[in-house]
Amino acid sequence: MRILKSPVRTLTQISLSDLSPNPAQPRRTFSEAAIDALAESIREHGLLSPLLVRRVGPGKYELIAGERRLRALKKLGRTRAEAIIVAAYDMQSAILALIENIQREQLHFLEEARACRAILDSEGMPQEELARQLGRSPSALANRLRLLHLTAETQQAMVETGLTRAKNAGNIVMKNFMDFALGTVFFWFLGFGLMFGTDFHGIIGIPDPFVQNFHVADDAGFPDMAFLIFQTVFCATSATIVSGAMAERTKFSAYCVYSVLIS
Repeated sequence: MRILKSPVRTLTQISLSDLSPNPAQPRRTFSEAAIDALAESIREHGLLSPLLVRRVGPGKYELIAGERRLRALKKLGRTRAEAIIVAAYDMQSAILALIENIQREQLHFLEEARACRAILDSEGMPQEELARQLGRSPSALANRLRLLHLTAETQQAMVETGLTRAKNAGNIVMKNFMDFALGTVFFWFLGFGLMFGTDFHGIIGIPDPFVQNFHVADDAGFPDMAFLIFQTVFCATSATIVSGAMAERTKFSAYCVYSVLIS
């Protein structure tokens, strides 16, 4: 089964006032910061990838793919844009929008699952056929659809915490591990002394490399090592919490530097 009945695609200029949004847009969350960055890129270099649209009436169009580009163009006050017009009916438009987001890796897997379920429910397409058109294995698509059995609260938490594809999740785990691996060494070497070392003019502690000279008060009721371990875990956990939002988007080398500095 072909996604498009006709391979003909027409490149033209259209008025954005004649363009309506895609009701089957699979992506539901958009970063305003990312839209602003894209707008600046378009201002500097122009629109490198035309919008993908379909004709829905005389002089009227519906967006298939390019929601972020469209929002960026509107931020810039543009009234016209280059667009590729394709012949596509409702299901084809929904599939094309989903494919475009998957190829650009901008789509959270829950958004992908919801879009797939909507296509399956509205068009009655076999699950295997949809998987083939999306370039997914049937088992991969089935696994995504199973996520929709989670409670709404759990799904929302997965989106808000930035839990994404497995390869990105592994990247996040590795970077958070660095908060403990690198962070612990530098916290013991320098950070602990600056926080708890011998007072220096009431401003900061004197560095105590690898905590050679620190001792808790005699009446504290717990050993030195227990205090050191508690503060180490607290430091590493705080660094991980602060860095959670940046872990997926930061280069590994830059993240290592961050772990050292914050520790």
